[in-house]
Amino acid sequence: MTVRLRRLAKVHATEGAEDTIDGDVVTDTFVLGTMLFYHQCATAAYELKEVLKPMLLDPKEEMFLLKLTPDAGFAKPSYFVAVVHSRRLVVLSIRGSFEAADLLTDFVPDTEAFQDGIACKGMLDSARHLLNKEASFLRHLLTERFPGYKLVMVGHSLGGAVVSLLTMLVCGDPTILGIPLTAVECWGYGCAPCVDRGLAIHPRYKNIHNVVLQDDIVPRLHPNNIERLHSEIQNVSENQHSRDGTVKEVAKRFGRILEKTFDKAISVTAGGLIRELARRNAVAAERPDLVVPGKLYHIKRNKLREEERGPVSLPEPCQPFSLWEGVQGDIFKYKHHVIRGTNPSQRFGRIIVSLKSGMDHLYNSYRDALVDAKVRS
Repeated sequence: MTVRLRRLAKVHATEGAEDTIDGDVVTDTFVLGTMLFYHQCATAAYELKEVLKPMLLDPKEEMFLLKLTPDAGFAKPSYFVAVVHSRRLVVLSIRGSFEAADLLTDFVPDTEAFQDGIACKGMLDSARHLLNKEASFLRHLLTERFPGYKLVMVGHSLGGAVVSLLTMLVCGDPTILGIPLTAVECWGYGCAPCVDRGLAIHPRYKNIHNVVLQDDIVPRLHPNNIERLHSEIQNVSENQHSRDGTVKEVAKRFGRILEKTFDKAISVTAGGLIRELARRNAVAAERPDLVVPGKLYHIKRNKLREEERGPVSLPEPCQPFSLWEGVQGDIFKYKHHVIRGTNPSQRFGRIIVSLKSGMDHLYNSYRDALVDAKVRS
């Protein structure tokens, strides 16, 4: 199976296979800068000392930490709440998958009825827990301490799914926070599939924004998509005997490859998740498709032509891009641009097999790609 996956990766590369959306290129540096700031807030939920502290010390942002809950538990995500006076924002940031317990809690394919559709049960439980715990605190901040401020909820990976569902819960009860829904916004990065297509494209949730980097596997990581991946592998290797014709075998093998290829963080977010989905494998016909909700943005990566390559000066934390290829130096091999989706019916769903499928999920990869897109705009 390992050989077949590698063969499929070559086919995908040769054919230029992609899973993307139609839309317009975002060239407004203010918009890209805002996306970067929200991503920085989402990243801070992972590394509070390294990321959040410098943000709090930045006099330009006038940012102050109001609450921090670092310990996660079953359906209890880690998060923090901060106020950013320079932008008139209250920010709620939820940490993504960081430990094996996060996966067992939230990345399970069990679903339940939610509003007018279906949602991932584990992620929805997390969103409900957080709203029940913090609704009164957020209402106090937004109506008494900082009236007129906007609430922005951010998260990466699992955190992106939880803030998306949390936003849906708030939209379902507009009075719960005491502010108009126009003052509530959600930004997810590498969000896991969490709702059915009907909820994902519902106009009620136009304040949900989700950003996906190139081939990031997690926004496409659903058992039905693994089943489709298996079909692609079968088509590539139809003349070879398949040791196990189930999605379970494909998922296990793919998970092992990811663990061997990438670092511990990706083993947790990709390899471990795939195997967990495989362990809970169900009949595909009984399993609804779950997708990433809201307005979609796709960060696309294109290889630079030889004449386009050259030294580029970037902020220190974002260098060097070329390390993705294992080459030292500050010469880019790729350029990035952000597509804002214009067709709500289009959702991410096809798993593209490549060495970057897992790397694309790292929050540092999102940061570097967004910085590159902003610099080139």
